[in-house]
Amino acid sequence: MSGTHSASRPRSSAYAKFLDIDHTVYMTVEEAVALSRDLADVIRTSGRPDLLVGVANGALLPMKIAAEELGIPFQVIHLRRKGSRYKQKLFAIKEALGIPTSLLTIRPMRAIQTWFEHRTSALEEANDAFTFDVLGKDVMIIDDAIQTGRTARHLKDRLFAKGAAKARVAVICWYQGVDDSGDWSPDLYLNRQYQWYPWSNNSPYFENTLTWLADNGLTFWR
Repeated sequence: MSGTHSASRPRSSAYAKFLDIDHTVYMTVEEAVALSRDLADVIRTSGRPDLLVGVANGALLPMKIAAEELGIPFQVIHLRRKGSRYKQKLFAIKEALGIPTSLLTIRPMRAIQTWFEHRTSALEEANDAFTFDVLGKDVMIIDDAIQTGRTARHLKDRLFAKGAAKARVAVICWYQGVDDSGDWSPDLYLNRQYQWYPWSNNSPYFENTLTWLADNGLTFWR
């Protein structure tokens, strides 16, 4: 299920970096694009799906790249934890007050963020989140990372309920650590170390991500 499948081209330098890294770093947009192409290669060798679906906002860039590489359509799903919406509002306040991003990555602040995420983990979705047709289709769910697997399992249940013939999960990272998914795993993944992705509000590459999304006809869900 991991990146052991033979790809149609050599893996990127970003793949080697994040496969072996044992700490969390800020991923650049260029590295995210390279990893998304690697993920597309793994998907290609596992059996080409009919449709890609991904949750905004973490799946937007990987899904767009994978769809272009594979030449198949994609569908954005507006589904998130309640905490994600609250975090965006807090980020706007942080920006207005000029609080440096580095302050949010120190150990006490990270502990507070973890507590907050646990308290606001309920899922919410837009009214039109699942209005697209999946009847009889092989659907691949794309995401940047899976931790508990709760969102991915919810997506698979909804897709099967709508008549999908097959629903698989492909992610850049299948997180391994505290509160991970245990015995449940995605179908395809590249690495096991979670990173700070460039679409994170606190990333120094966040504005670069917004520019990349706009250039590719995508919009950040706020």
